[in-house]
Order: sequence, then structure tokens, then C-alpha cells
Amino acid sequence: MKTFRTLALLGAVLFAFASVASATPVLGAVAFSGLDTWNTTEVLFGSAPYTIAAANGTLAPISGAAVTLPASLVFASPDEVLLSSTGGGETVTFTITGPVTVTYSGVGNSIQDVFGNGYFTETGAINYLGSVGTFNLSDSSTLGIQAVEFTAGASGPEPSSLVLLGTGLLGASALFFRRQRREA
Repeated sequence: MKTFRTLALLGAVLFAFASVASATPVLGAVAFSGLDTWNTTEVLFGSAPYTIAAANGTLAPISGAAVTLPASLVFASPDEVLLSSTGGGETVTFTITGPVTVTYSGVGNSIQDVFGNGYFTETGAINYLGSVGTFNLSDSSTLGIQAVEFTAGASGPEPSSLVLLGTGLLGASALFFRRQRREA
């Protein structure tokens, strides 16, 4: 009976941890445009007002909100906050991680595409789990930013997967205790 109580207690603890892990990750996409200049090593954003043109998913509250950008995005220096915006009670940031990739196209390389990986954080009325994401900045040498899109995706196991793992561990421990009892 003591083994049953131990297993029941272990199962309750695993279930409690699985329900705590059910926080929602940041999901969705954000897009905006504006004026900037660029060269082969960086994009210079300047002080022009930038506004979120479209946002969906958990990022929807910042649709129409102002965007704070760094003065520049230097291609050789990742791990910096590229986007910060507050709206609808939520604050969203996107931090670049790792190197960015830059490609050129158009007549005389007049279009620059910069893309890479990073992670989102979203806090406010609801605190979401941080999520991995991507960004793509499409830029024209004459028209400025054509589009900047940030996309977030899920970054961890779902709670049901954790419950399944917990029940498997519970079953394995039950077999272990049963075998130990037979040997004693």
C-alpha cells in the first residue's frame, strides 16, 4: 500500500508540472514598412515613425501600434533587439539570434533581402512563453522598406506530450518498484 501512495503522489506531482507547462507560446506574424537606407553591411532605420501594419495570432494586440527599432541593423552583430512594440496591453520584442543572411536582386542590386532567426517575447495582460521565430526584411534602394515580416512559432512540447511522458515514467517506476519488491 505504501508503494501505491508513493506512486500516486509521484503521479500528482507530474500532473501538476504538466498543467504549469500549459502556458501559450507566442504565435502569429507582424508586418510593417517605412523609410530607411542601406548598404552592404547594415540597414539604417533613422527616426521615421514606424507602425505595425498587420499583426495576427497572439501578436494581434499590437496591430496599429508604434514600433521601436534600433538605429541600425549591422549584419555582423546578431543578438540584438530588432523590434519592440507596445499596444493593446501587450509588449512584444523580437531579438535576433545568430547571423543574418543578405541577398541582392533587381537591376543593379537595387533590392536587398535580409533574413534570419530569433525569438519573441510577449508580456502584458497575458505573459506568453518565449517563442522562436524568423524575420525577413525586403528593402528597395529607392523606395525604402518594402516589407518586414516577423513570424513566431511554437517552441516547446505541448502539455499533452508532457502528460504522456509523465504517465510513461509513472508506469516505468511502478514496474521498478514491483520488481524490487519481488526480489526482497
